[in-house]
Amino acid sequence: MGNDEREPIKKNVVLANSYIIEHLIGRGGNSLVYMALDIVTDQRVVIKELFPYMNAYREKNTNLSQKICFLKQDKTKIICFENEAIVLKKIISLEGLAKFKTFFYQNNTAYMVMEYVKGVNLEEWIQISGMISIEQTEKLFAPFIKNVKLMHNKNVIHRDICPENIIVNKNNQLILIDFGSALIVNQDNSEIVSSVTYRRDYSPREQIEGKCIDENWMDMYAIEATIRQCMEIKGKTKMECVMKW
Repeated sequence: MGNDEREPIKKNVVLANSYIIEHLIGRGGNSLVYMALDIVTDQRVVIKELFPYMNAYREKNTNLSQKICFLKQDKTKIICFENEAIVLKKIISLEGLAKFKTFFYQNNTAYMVMEYVKGVNLEEWIQISGMISIEQTEKLFAPFIKNVKLMHNKNVIHRDICPENIIVNKNNQLILIDFGSALIVNQDNSEIVSSVTYRRDYSPREQIEGKCIDENWMDMYAIEATIRQCMEIKGKTKMECVMKW
């Protein structure tokens, strides 16, 4: 993300009187992501902090305050962040999806706490494993597709399925993460506000061109492109693996 100068929360800072920050594990366009320890359960969790790139900075002072100052107010960012929590609460009972724990405000911004899924993302996994067989692919993806369909039955669309957003856990199960682009389609076909995005390598041409298409199909197309990458990664670039679609 270029010269990302966003300063992360300091190690051992406690959030919401419950979570001890351990270290930064990721940077997104609108957030920083941390590994933390839940003091109550003594389990590790993942905490996502709303911290938009190029639109905020962390206040520097001597009392260890972690306050974030926004350069300009953008209500859409906080609405989308809140929407991600709403989406995750709606699908909390489903298998194969990262579990939501809580949402809170602190330091002039918002935080979301998720379960920590131990493993590597699918992109890293296939780079290590290389090309996998049809049988292996079916074993990996059959339950994953079933879980995505159950998510769709609850009117939730992920819209950013790709190897980077799928964790392979210790049992070789696929766990879908990062619902920052997800939306809930209500009964009247209206949508809760969410960020509008697409990932070129994993999105149908109609979506890229801004045409109206069945939203469930966005996720299914992305799964198909991901499967192709798993089966053909050896000796090929990511783009070569998905261009056949």
